[in-house]
Amino acid sequence: MDTTFNPPTGANDAIYSISVQPDANVIIAGQFTVVNLAARNRIARLKTDGTLDLTFNPGSSTNAVTLTGFDNTVYATAIQNDGRILASGVFTNYHGTRRIGIARLMANGNLDTTFMDTGFNQFAGVPGHTAAASANTVLTMAIDNTATC
Repeated sequence: MDTTFNPPTGANDAIYSISVQPDANVIIAGQFTVVNLAARNRIARLKTDGTLDLTFNPGSSTNAVTLTGFDNTVYATAIQNDGRILASGVFTNYHGTRRIGIARLMANGNLDTTFMDTGFNQFAGVPGHTAAASANTVLTMAIDNTATC
């Protein structure tokens, strides 16, 4: 057991996914809305010692516009070689941008709008997905980081 990894208060609800980034920071995702007493809607990054990484912020406010992270549960995450984060679950948007069931985030937590729908981001996600249609929910995923193509 790594005794240097010691999250102060943890998450206020279930964590369904843990992914380790190349720099050893940890992405956690699930049903929570608070991590270590800070608002973090369903995804957060912990530093190598377990404290919340405040530079990765999926929930903040700018100019009276609230950015809320994911609007529903995240069940799986995967880290790409370039550091981008894939997330899947029963959500329908990220920061108010439509992302149904699957989304890709930049390493800093911003939504990667080049993933899936490069037009208007209005149809991005799993086809036929609704929050009530669990058959269309992505519950797990994996990335082959050994591929060279």
